[in-house]
Amino acid sequence: MRDVSGIVLDAGALLARTGTSDAIDGHVAVLALATGRTVLTSDPDDIRRLAPTVVVRPV
Repeated sequence: MRDVSGIVLDAGALLARTGTSDAIDGHVAVLALATGRTVLTSDPDDIRRLAPTVVVRPV
């Protein structure tokens, strides 16, 4: 996994590519992509928009 500054840059790039602006969603998506973890979220559509291959479970 990249260091913190690399993760921040990856999240920013992901937000720019998808035309979105939620920094927390961007970080969650980047970390899920990097680790292969499932995301538990109340905003599943937001995460899916950022990272369609990530497994998302609505809560």
